[in-house]
Amino acid sequence: MTKQTAAWLGFLIAPLISSVVLALGSPAMTQGTATGYLATVALFYVASLVPTAMLAVPAFLLLLALKLVRWWSTIGFGFVAGCGVSALIQFSRPIVASELAPMGFAGAAATLGFWIIWTSGKDQ
Repeated sequence: MTKQTAAWLGFLIAPLISSVVLALGSPAMTQGTATGYLATVALFYVASLVPTAMLAVPAFLLLLALKLVRWWSTIGFGFVAGCGVSALIQFSRPIVASELAPMGFAGAAATLGFWIIWTSGKDQ
């Protein structure tokens, strides 16, 4: 698999990782059925595609141009981006750090997954 193919695959898998992480903390996990959990993952996946396209792809291209794509840079970006998306979602009320953390950790997990997939690609 080439680096370019790995990057595209990573951009499709990363939102799935964050969706699974977020769904684990949702009421569908603790009170629902497997079908409800899978539906929650699917809903979160679709919602995660937007920040992936708007934030992660440009950030990856910038880090790639600067030759700074490392596990720590991707995790750091993912955490900050996840917290930022969480802050945007709750913009109409005061921001509470404990409400930012779950999406921050989901973003960090997703970008770590992306980095693992991307590094498995070979240069052409």
